[in-house]
Amino acid sequence: MTHPLRISVLAFTLVASAACSSSKPASKPSPTRRTGNSITADEISNTGTTNLYDAIQRLRPQWLTSTRVRRGGSGDDLIVYLDSNRYGTMNSLRQLSVGGVQEIRYYGASEATNRYGTGHTGGAILVLMSKQ
Repeated sequence: MTHPLRISVLAFTLVASAACSSSKPASKPSPTRRTGNSITADEISNTGTTNLYDAIQRLRPQWLTSTRVRRGGSGDDLIVYLDSNRYGTMNSLRQLSVGGVQEIRYYGASEATNRYGTGHTGGAILVLMSKQ
């Protein structure tokens, strides 16, 4: 009598195990993870540009058009930081070479204000250089 019970328990366990396992293979994380608020060194190198302004213009043009710019303002209210130090305005990105850049991050107005203080109505761009 115990023999049929053991077979039933074993069969139930196998069915339950098969139901819980996934038929999808495990996916590997992408080596270049693309997000809307950051640009990686790989993405930058694939643009064929020489300065950061042109690279951003190709990859994330919306970063360079703040609400004030769309309303006819200057866009100089976008502040650029180089390794957490204030560097300049949006136009200063034209003077920064793409070489040695590890990552570029964009912060909207509220995020930039929380991170760096007032005066960031156009947001901020943080350029992180490689540590070599």
